[in-house]
Amino acid sequence: MTQERLDLNFDGMPTTTVLQARLQLAQPTRRPKMLRREIETPWGHGIVLGKYGQAHVDLMESIFKHVEKYRKTEDGAIELIVDPHKVRMSAGGNKQISGSQMDVLKLEIMQVVIDLKGNGIHDPIAGHIIDEIRTSAIKAPSRPGAINGENRYMWYVRLGPAYVRFLQDDLHLHYDPEPIAALTTGIAQAVARHVATHKTEPHGGWKVDGLIEAVGGGKTIKQLQNQRADLKTDQDGLKNLGLTVEDGRVKRIVG
Repeated sequence: MTQERLDLNFDGMPTTTVLQARLQLAQPTRRPKMLRREIETPWGHGIVLGKYGQAHVDLMESIFKHVEKYRKTEDGAIELIVDPHKVRMSAGGNKQISGSQMDVLKLEIMQVVIDLKGNGIHDPIAGHIIDEIRTSAIKAPSRPGAINGENRYMWYVRLGPAYVRFLQDDLHLHYDPEPIAALTTGIAQAVARHVATHKTEPHGGWKVDGLIEAVGGGKTIKQLQNQRADLKTDQDGLKNLGLTVEDGRVKRIVG
């Protein structure tokens, strides 16, 4: 994974940005609720209104990973063209998401409203994450092995001007979202995404309970216990990402 601050004049879009994980933009679960969440972290604060969890982040990161074309508009939005087949495979952890599930995720993402102020962001960010996702007029390339005459089209995605400010002011992260999407628990996904925002590891690794708190989990003793257990359930998937969970600590695998 690479981390850098960039403007919009570069080849390719980032997978995500640092503050999206650190400001707890998404709930640390694959079964989020429709909520108004007040966020307060060492990296910033704000409000997130909507149903936005780790499966939604899988979709967002996969959209960014598979951008074919993009352009910035006069009102500050960014328009993207992406291949929906690649997005569905990536967001499903190399297992294609069903069309109905994808439709639900797209609708819920377009309904989310954010009002955030993060360290390094020049102005408060208020508005939608995505304004629009629809089938574009651009025909997608035929997939390998597809039946002759396959007729499918790319997606048009419009990122809201408020969300675009993350891309302008925040540190960018570049990585393959598929291994994180393949994790089975939302807390493991949220922890993996949070760890990815750090270049260096604290001495002895990160405390499990501290990471759970940092991503917005552990609200009750019972929830904390369940989320500790979920991290252990996803140990193999986390190892694929270069992370171990041992003795109450999360560490990067060296070598």
